[in-house]
Formats: sequence, C-alpha cells, structure tokens
Amino acid sequence: MPKVTCKTCGDLFEQGRGLSNHQRKCIGLKRLHKETLKRRTEAVRALRKREKKHRKEALLNQQAEHKDHEPEPTNNEELEEDAEMFMHPEGDVEPDVEPDVAPEHESQLQPDNQDLDVNSQTGRPKRQRFLPAAFRDFIPSQPSALSSTIPTRTRYGSTPPAIDPISPEPESRSPSFEPPPEPTMRCTEPDIFGLFREYTEFPSYEPDNHISLDEICDAATFNIPPSGPRNPESGFGAPKCTTSDSNTRFNSLSASNSSNPYAPFPNASTYHMMKFAYSESNDNSFGLAGIQRVNDEIIQQPGFNPEELRTFNAHTEAKKLDKYIASQTFQSDLPFDNHAGWKRSSVRIPLPCAGHKNTEDQAPTVVVDDIIHRDLLEVMKEAYSSDASSEYHLRGYKQMWQRDDRPDPIRIHGEVYTSEAFLEMENEVLSSPAEPGCDLERVVAPIMVYSDSTHLASFGTASICPGYVWFGSQSKYSRAKPSKFAAHHLVYFPSLPKHVDDDYTRHFGHAPSEAVKTHLKRELKHAVWQLLFTADFLNAYVHGTVVEGPDGVLRRLYPRIFTYSADYPEKVLLASIKNLGTHFCPRCTTEKKSAYEMGTQKDMDRRQFCRRVDTQNRRKMIERARKKFFKHGKGVNSNSIDQALTESWTPTRNAFSEAFHDLGLNYFRLFVNDILHEVEVGMFKDVISHLIRMCHTMGKDTVQELNQRFRKVPTFGRGTIRRFVDNVSELKKLAARDFEDLLQCAPACFEGLFAEKSQEIDDLVQDLLAHFATWHAYAKLRLHTELTLESFELATTELGHLLRKFAHETAKTFDTRLLPREVAARARRKANNGSNTDTPRKLFNLNTYKFHALGDYPWTIRTFGTTDSYSTQLGELEHRRVKRLYIHTNKINFTFQIARHEQRRRVLKNLLQQKKTSKQQEHATRSKISQPSLTFADSDPLPFTDPLTRYHISSNTRFSENLTTWLGGLQDDPAFTNFLPKLKDHILGRLLGVAQSDTTFSEAERATVTFMNNRIFRHKVVRLNYTTYDLRRNQDSCNPRTHADIMMLSGDSETRAEHPYWFARIIGIYHVDVVYSGQRQKFPVHQKFNFLYVRWFGLAREQDRYGIHTKRMPSLGFIDAHDPEAFGFVDPSDVIRACHIIPAYAYEKTTQFLPGPSLARQESDNNEDYFRYYVNMWVDRDMFMRFRGGGVGHKATLLATSVFEEENTASMGDLEELYDRVSTMPGEDDDSTKDEEEEEEESERAGDNVEAEDELGPEDGEDIGEGENFEGFAEY
Repeated sequence: MPKVTCKTCGDLFEQGRGLSNHQRKCIGLKRLHKETLKRRTEAVRALRKREKKHRKEALLNQQAEHKDHEPEPTNNEELEEDAEMFMHPEGDVEPDVEPDVAPEHESQLQPDNQDLDVNSQTGRPKRQRFLPAAFRDFIPSQPSALSSTIPTRTRYGSTPPAIDPISPEPESRSPSFEPPPEPTMRCTEPDIFGLFREYTEFPSYEPDNHISLDEICDAATFNIPPSGPRNPESGFGAPKCTTSDSNTRFNSLSASNSSNPYAPFPNASTYHMMKFAYSESNDNSFGLAGIQRVNDEIIQQPGFNPEELRTFNAHTEAKKLDKYIASQTFQSDLPFDNHAGWKRSSVRIPLPCAGHKNTEDQAPTVVVDDIIHRDLLEVMKEAYSSDASSEYHLRGYKQMWQRDDRPDPIRIHGEVYTSEAFLEMENEVLSSPAEPGCDLERVVAPIMVYSDSTHLASFGTASICPGYVWFGSQSKYSRAKPSKFAAHHLVYFPSLPKHVDDDYTRHFGHAPSEAVKTHLKRELKHAVWQLLFTADFLNAYVHGTVVEGPDGVLRRLYPRIFTYSADYPEKVLLASIKNLGTHFCPRCTTEKKSAYEMGTQKDMDRRQFCRRVDTQNRRKMIERARKKFFKHGKGVNSNSIDQALTESWTPTRNAFSEAFHDLGLNYFRLFVNDILHEVEVGMFKDVISHLIRMCHTMGKDTVQELNQRFRKVPTFGRGTIRRFVDNVSELKKLAARDFEDLLQCAPACFEGLFAEKSQEIDDLVQDLLAHFATWHAYAKLRLHTELTLESFELATTELGHLLRKFAHETAKTFDTRLLPREVAARARRKANNGSNTDTPRKLFNLNTYKFHALGDYPWTIRTFGTTDSYSTQLGELEHRRVKRLYIHTNKINFTFQIARHEQRRRVLKNLLQQKKTSKQQEHATRSKISQPSLTFADSDPLPFTDPLTRYHISSNTRFSENLTTWLGGLQDDPAFTNFLPKLKDHILGRLLGVAQSDTTFSEAERATVTFMNNRIFRHKVVRLNYTTYDLRRNQDSCNPRTHADIMMLSGDSETRAEHPYWFARIIGIYHVDVVYSGQRQKFPVHQKFNFLYVRWFGLAREQDRYGIHTKRMPSLGFIDAHDPEAFGFVDPSDVIRACHIIPAYAYEKTTQFLPGPSLARQESDNNEDYFRYYVNMWVDRDMFMRFRGGGVGHKATLLATSVFEEENTASMGDLEELYDRVSTMPGEDDDSTKDEEEEEEESERAGDNVEAEDELGPEDGEDIGEGENFEGFAEY
C-alpha cells in the first residue's frame, strides 16, 4: 500500500488522515509556518519604509518643479470597477490607496522617543499627526456553484426501483467492520476570502448557493429587501414542486385550489385575530403596549372588517385549526385528538425493596400515565419534507482556508455539517452497501437533543421538562432564531406520579426511601427514551427511510443522534452515573480528587485514554447489580450494590445503550460541554465570588469601591454590555449574560484593589481575569481555525495553571470567609438540620466537575463544531416559548394544552409572513443651544441601513448652524480651536485624493473650498457596517452622547506593525455641502461630505506591550488639548467599527489634558477625564479576533494584525514548556473542609442559578426590543 510522507520531518503514514493528524502537531511544520510569517512581516515592513521614502522624495520634487500640478483624483467610477470592495457613499471621493499601505504624509501613533520625558509626572501621551489609513471592507460572498452528479428521483417523474422488504428489527453492526478506504476529495474554487470546500461527493442541492444578503446580516437596523409577497396558503400544505431539477431552489408553489386564501379560517379578520392570540409578544401583560399591538396587528391589517367578527368564537376557530393540522400530518388517524402526531402513552417501572426477593419481571410496578410525546421518526420526516428543509445541507464537507502567507490550507471548524463527527457518520453511511435496488441519494440527518426542567411561573410549583430536537443540517445562524421554529418539541418528560408513595406502601408496607425515589427517577427517564426509540426509528437508523423533499425529490434519510445538550444533573441522569460521585464526569473516568489537575499533561492523557465507553462488560455489570436488588433483595444503595458497580455507575438500564450498543454508537460521546452552566454561571461565578470574599477581607470600602466601578462601566452596543446593577458584590438575580459582562469588564474593575495588601496577588488577579476572558472568548468563537484551536489548547492549559496558583496564593494571604448571602443560606440549612451555624474558612475549591469540564472544550469543538451549535442557551430560549404558552392554559393538566398551543403557533407562523410596522418618531423642537452634537430629545430620523454601505448618516438638514455664528460661540472652547482651517484641510485631502502633509494646505488653497450658505449640519447617530470574523454582516451604532468610541487602522506604516490601531472619541457627527473652485481639476460644483469630529487617544508611554498574549489591555490617554493634533476630523468610511473603552479606575481623574469646561466631554464626565483608559479586547468575539489576529472575515486587516497573530499562535514548544511549568505547581490544598465539599455538592444539586439559567441576553441568543427585530446570536 503506498505511503504518504510529511515533507517537513519525513515521517511516513499509510493514510492521508494520519498525515493530517500529524501535521496539526508537527513541530517542524509549525516552526516553518512561524518563520515564514516572520520573514513575510519583516519584508512588508521594509517594503513600506522604502515606498514611503520614495513617495516623499517624489512628492517633494514634484512640488518644487510643478507647483501647479495636482495628482489625478480618484472618482467613484474607478472604485466601482472592484466588485469585491465596498463603495464609499455617493459624494465622498476617496484616494485609491491599498488597504495595508499608508498614504504618503503620515505621522506616528506615539510621539518620537526623543520628545518623551520618561520621568514626567503627568505621563500624558503625545502624538505629532493623526491620519488614519484608508480602510476597505469585504462582502461575504456565496460559495462556488456545485455540479451535481447524483441522480434524482421524484414522485411525479420516474419512480425508484422496487425495494426489497426490510426486517422491522435493526441489524447489528459487525464488530469486525473494515475501515472504509480514504475517499477522493472534490474541491470548490476559493472565494474572495480564500475559503473553499472539500467534498467526498457533491450534494444534489446546496442551500448556500441561494443564500441572500439578509441571511448573513445580524443587525436589526439593516435595510433588507423583501423577498416578495408570500401566498397565505403556502403555510397550509401547498402542493409539492413537480420538477425533477434538484439544483433549483426549493420552492413551495403558491397554487391553491381553495378560493379562500385564509382557510381554514373564514376570512382575513378571523385569521388576524388568531394570529394575534398566538403572537410571540402576547404574554397577557396587556397594558398600553398590548392595546397598541391590537391596533397594529389586527385593526390596521389589510382586509380587516369588524363586521366579519360578529359571530367570532376563538375556541371554535381553534378547533378548526386543529382539524386542519391533523389532516396535514403523515398519518391522519393518529390518537390524541388527531393532533399533529402527538400521543399519550404510559410506562411501567418495577419497584425494588430491600428484603423483598423477586425477579424483575415479577416485581410490583408503578404505572406512569399521560406521557405526552411524538414519534421521533415522524418528526424527522416532517422536518425534511417541510419548506424549512430548503435550508438543510445534504452533504457534509471540510471547510478550508487558503491564506496568501501560508503554503497549506487551514481547516475551519464551525457548523455541524463541517465537523469531524458528522463527516465520520456520513462516511460510515456512504461507504456501507446501498439498499437493494435503490439508487436514491443517501443523506445523514444529525439529530441534536436537549432536555431540562424549567419553572413555568414566578410563583407556585408548576414546572415542566420538555425535550426538544434540532437538526444539525440547518445552519446554526438560522437554527438559533426563535422565529424559524427550528426547535421541534418531541416529548414532555413526566415526573414521578404523586401516587408512587401510596403504591409503594401498599406493596411493601412502608414508604420509599430517598435512594429508591432517586432510582425510580432514573428508571422513568430511560423508560421514556425507550418509548421514543421505536422499532421503526431503529430500522431507519440502519436502512434509512425514503422522504420526499419540498422540491419533489426522493431521498433516503439516515437518522443519527449527534449531540445531547443538558446541564450536569441531567447529564449524569442520562449517562447512568452518580451525581458528583467519585468518578463524576459523563465523558471520562477521571476521579474527583484529580479534578484540580485540569490542563496538565497527565490530565490530558487521562482524558484521552480513560474515556467512557459503552462496553459489553459494563452492560453485564449493570445486569448483575439489578439482579442483586431484585432477586436477592439488596437495597439500591447498599454496600453490595456499590461494590458491584465501579466508576460511579448506577444500576439503571440505559435506554441509549439498549438501542444503539449493537449499532456501534458510544452514547457517552453525545454529552457535549455546556458553557452556560459550566463556565458563565459555573466556574467564573466561583472565581468572582472568591474575589468578592477577598474584597470583604480588605474592608467594606474595598467592596464599595468595586460596586462603584462596575456602576461606572459604560454600556456598549445593542445590549452587548448593559448597565450593571447597583450592588454587584451581592451577586443577586444575575443571569448568564450578566456574568459574561462581568467577566469582560472585570480586569479594569478589579485593578489595584488588592495592591495594598499584596502587589503580587493584584498582578495575579489581573493575569487570571484577563486570561479567563481570553479563554471564554475562544470557547464562544463561532468560527474556529486549526490555529485558533491550537491557541485554545494552550490557553486551557494556562488557565488551569493560573487557577491553581490563584487558589494556592490566596489561601496563604487572605482569610476568606463566606459571603453574607452564603452565611444566610448556610444558617437556614443548619437550622433545618439542627447543627451549629459557625462560619469556617472558605477556600477556593478546584475539585469540582465544572473545573474539570474546561479541559474538554478544545476536543469537543474539533469533534462536534463550535459551542454555539449545541449550547444549552438554545434550549433555554425555547423554554421561554413554553412559558408563554403556559399562560394560555387553564393550569390543569397543562402539558397536553402546551403541546396543542405550540403546534397551533407553529402553523400560524407559517401562514403569512409577519409584517413589521415601523414606529412613528415624535418630532422634538429644535434646541437653541449650539451643541456640537444633538441631544437625546432631538429627532434626527435615520431609516434602515443598506448593508452594502460602509456607514450611514441621516440626510436630514433640520439641525443646521451658521458656521461663523456657531464657531463664534465656541471660541473659548479649546476643543474647537482652528476648527475651520482643519476642516478645509480635511476636505481638500479627500477632494484631491492625497493625504495631508505635515505642512498644511496654504490659505489660497483653503480659499478654494467654500460651504453652501455657510452652514454645517449636525447629526445624532452614525451607523458603521462591518464584516465579522465569521463572515457575517453586522453594525455598530455610534453617537457622541453614549457610544462615542471608535477604532481605525494606524496611518503610520513604521509603527503599524506593533500598534495596528488608532482610537478616538466622537465629539460630533456632521455633513457640509462643499463648493470647490479650484481650476486645476474638474470637480462637481456641489458635493456633500460626511465627517466626524473626534478627540484623539494616544497610547500610554508607560505600557511597553499590550494584547491577548501579554494579558493586558491597551492603555490610552487623551492627547493634551494644547497639541494641535489633539482634535481632528475622520472620514466615516475609514472607521473599522466602534470599540468599548473603559476608564482605568485605578487612576485618578484629571483636568490637565483639557482644562476647564468643554463640549468635547460627555455630560456624565463632569468636566473631567480619567488619567488612563483601557480598550476592552473581550467586549465581543469579533473585537477579540481583531486583537488576536487571524480572523477569516477580517481580510482588510489581516496583514496589519499579523503581529498579534504571531504572538498568539501556539506551537508545540510553547505547549511543552507550559506543561513543564504547570507540573511544578502545588496541588490542591488539603485543608478544604468537608463542609465546603458538601456545599459545593448541594449547590450543584439544588441549582442555585435557576433564574440565571433561564435569563439570557443578546449574546445568548435572546431577542431585543419588541417582537423579533433582533434574534439569534449577537455579534461575537
């Protein structure tokens, strides 16, 4: 057999897969890549210096010899020739400059070292000239079109050949199954970002070929063109497409034989009433907003006629809808009110009792009735035959990234259908023999399951435990939107019936113990799953099932359970292991006492070689244990049972093992990580709680200072960073999104709090918080490359090292005790137990499952895709829908009613495309005060923004000022000194297509620029569009009042390699109408120019290095107002995006940079500045990748941020060095008390964060505002 060779080190491999795995860890290859990147960076720097020198010399000669000559301006027609670039707004003329090459006349980001006084007490940053580099963004494009080679069959064309009858029982996979041969890869052409795909077989249909702009836009204010009117009956069983051309877009034809487009409702008025009843925003909290919705969604709708509602009865119309839904299902004679496949079933659970001997078959049973569920196979058929399946990917592929600076393509990890686990499943299906006589396209349907209980009301005990399924063939960006109805309700798990105690007492003469009840809960959960895994489903698992898609094409689907998302208590229940037992992990057999070793080489090896496997020996062990407490009468928690079960197994016959063991599925792999519960309301909550304990040991003043700092943190984005509560230190009613915000802002807020007691501890806290924010950003990236995954592995190891060091050092320095809320909770528990209520010392405990789970994230992402695909956040969002439906029930036997309401809402959602009404804006009176920016009350209408533009500023001319009068009133403000000459210099530079030089334009040249009617127009908001690292289109909204900080590419080619970005704060947003009277070029007589007036930040000189690698945020300070370049003008098209700048609270406030009152400051500043500010590198995932480098969608800044990427790219040498360093760290302290471990366990079991689990924010997938104007995941 021919072998393949690694070209770097010469190792031989039998298969290409082995070579690919080797190349990820090949030291020689990584060293080659690093050296190549370093040489390229040095060459680019040298080239920039030479080009700048030559251009300056040429320009000086040109000015000396040809003073009347000006360079050709760049017009809009030239820019339109490049279809891949974004165009500047009409009227703005930009120089034709390469995005990574600075213009001729640039200045330094920092002042020359010769001009700096290192010993200066003020430490005020300086800078000579501010001129950002031109910035161009790139539009995410469609992938290359695919040519299908797969024959298609339709129901209306030729029928498939006859298929031999299939046994209803699934066949077992042979244990000696030969591995399939290495498949032949077929590649598409790279797009403008260098992305291409590797298929083993092209699909018959590829949804990404038909992707529209609105599907990649995340901001709610984008102006998305409508897709055209949708026929009302398209949601009510429209006929299938009869075409056999499978490459055409899936379409549901609008033809209908019914003369009533609103059937089954009699008219449009009835339809609008029913739609309003099941609206997502209708939660029975009526009020003024509810009345407004009645007007908008009913009365103002076309076709509404109140006369048609004289005989309206909501219950009658609901029954009509139920009958219609039942007629559209695959089987119209199903039980359960003929309602869309929902069934009522029951299960029997045998009752064990110590001292009573019986075989399991003869043991008494308890019957659990009214299990509301659907057929899993029918749910899959319904999903893949619906119109929504037009978004489903029928083939998996490897997504690759070919970069200009690297010889080999880089693997991309993101979607489920590009993951390694899915490709393995698909390869298994495609390499197996086809069904006899069937040549239909074979498609793997990845099923993603979620289950968890949730409270249905704020008061009372009503709760429900739904089970949802998603299909991983649908893009996660679409799957995360609640309006897509991608979550299919499968089952509502019952709880133990109330009569179980009575039944048990009747059979055995006494009530069941808590251990018996726990056992019965496990048995019930798996009995329900055995009910769901029907013989038909298991048969389809092996042989597939034929389903007709909405395009009329028949395909054979093979269902596969892909992942199971749940919190820890639910996972251990499904994995059949003890909750927080000695071997507490559902994925490996690591002991609890070794959890603190997370991230060490020993721990990583243990995870790899001690993974849990569903073996035949394990199954036999369970059967022996069950025989002991049934046939021999042993107690379910007796020593005999514990000795029979190793590795924390429980004596429960696992439903997944029973169904899939013979089919080759190791069900332990299904239980993926849960970042919401394990990290945000898990490990990080433990960290910040211990930091607050440390603050309490420092005194109440320190606690108050911490609360005050968090209150002062500015907000950012549309809910990305929200206003913190007044008393953060109490940690009351905080949701997962709140803990995420705390983590992202914690480094600045905790800085210096512990320096008085120990500067080493303070530095350690800064390192830990910064690195935890970095680790969290890696864990939540929606698009990973092999390079970022390698960095993530290194970050995981270092995080374990820092947490162990934090636990060890703080135990020696701080006498930490329980927080006040913890003391109160402990007192309540002790009072119930009748024990003492002393408060022992509280140490930072690392022997927990949530700390151990951190080590699995890199492997999970590489195997199953990024965490947003299977996060429990999606399930928590769907819980909100269930809670809204609960309001519509009579609160008696509500489970069935919720199921019925959910199906009604799903169908009504598909009936007509919901029309969004635009809100009328109130007109405010014009302010008479000459402010540089508009107030909140000023109305400056800004319609939806075209996502193809770089920015959007209102065209309103209502707020204008006479330049002479306006500047006359600002003559005492140093921020507006030389405002008019600087403005004319800025406009001349843009008009002539040249950069401003150190010697500004002459007065004669400035005189050629005049302003129509001598007026300047003020605006309220500027929207900045940008492409994210994961190839989405997003937007930042900036205004001078609250969100005023922006970032640009550095204009200095000499310092850009070390400091790629410049930062500024917007003072005002303006436009002027310019008349240019120069005689040397032909320009339009009248031209509009948009611009921003900004106050510049400079890098603090005391900070030598910053970035992700150094665990320090960029430190900034305002330029001294006496510096002529402290204020300036910026073309909005040169702004990359908004940024989150946090004050450095460890420094005092000052007025030395801008003495006296000034309109350049915001009202909340009280005419003072902070001495230093920090740029929040972790505010969202896109910002993180801009400081990490290597973002796939950051094509325009990829080369400029190469210094960041080089610092943050991991190598095997780095990992081995870190392994050596962490192996010398001390282990877990032995003086952790038993009470602490018990409290940890009680916290895990009780679920202290019930509210936190159900409360999600925009970055968790929660919508913002009314309706669903903002849905899915916010920009990362």
